[in-house]
Amino acid sequence: MSISPSSIDDLLPAIGRALSDREDAKTELISSSDVLETLHRELSDRIESLLLHRRELLMSLLYRIDVKESLVVDALNLAPDDIAPCLANLVIERQLQKVRSRREHRDMNP
Repeated sequence: MSISPSSIDDLLPAIGRALSDREDAKTELISSSDVLETLHRELSDRIESLLLHRRELLMSLLYRIDVKESLVVDALNLAPDDIAPCLANLVIERQLQKVRSRREHRDMNP
């Protein structure tokens, strides 16, 4: 599973808005795919640690983030080295869905 370019376009502006009020900082952040790679790598590392040491906490967090259980089960059945990156993709995709949904509702109710 990979993150599509359109998903990246949705994610980076949200990160930019969260991190800075300066317009030039947002533009710099939005134009950099390195941000997404770093986010994915860091998230994968944390998920890997939770898988090894605090699996119940990881499952609880995935539930709270509202990642579909069937997708989590599918990810857990992958080769061990693929589990954490796949779960990181699922978390990022779910967060993107939330960003899109909030944006749509905000645009519908100005």
